[in-house]
Amino acid sequence: MNNNLLLLFVVRDGTPTDYELEHLANEIVEWKKLGRRLEVSEPKLAELSQAQDQLSEKAYHMLRHWKQGKGSFATYKTLCNALKHKLVQRQDLAERFCYINGKYFLLMVIAMTYFRSSRLDGVIAVFLGDKIYSWSTTCLSLGVN
Repeated sequence: MNNNLLLLFVVRDGTPTDYELEHLANEIVEWKKLGRRLEVSEPKLAELSQAQDQLSEKAYHMLRHWKQGKGSFATYKTLCNALKHKLVQRQDLAERFCYINGKYFLLMVIAMTYFRSSRLDGVIAVFLGDKIYSWSTTCLSLGVN
């Protein structure tokens, strides 16, 4: 038997606020690469580059443009994927800005025991925010037997 810890991380639902985007913009250096992953056009990136002096302002206006242009499709998930893209490589920012509670939006930490059959023993429920889910329901949704 092996005692291990299972960490399940989940990306937030919804769209980032302008306040969050402004804070994120202060951390972004390669803002054009991120903009391309968010499907901001090259002409718009060039326009933003010339219109703003500060790097953080360029990044912030690019993120605002993305959010306004995509509407409800400007999600944390899309932003997370763009930040983690191999050309952007900002997993740290994806964790801080896109996941529940700041670090991949930690939803559960469960002490568990692995058996040869890969089944879990002793786990009855999973707490997700203010909701409780049965372990069997959680396993089904994750494709775990």
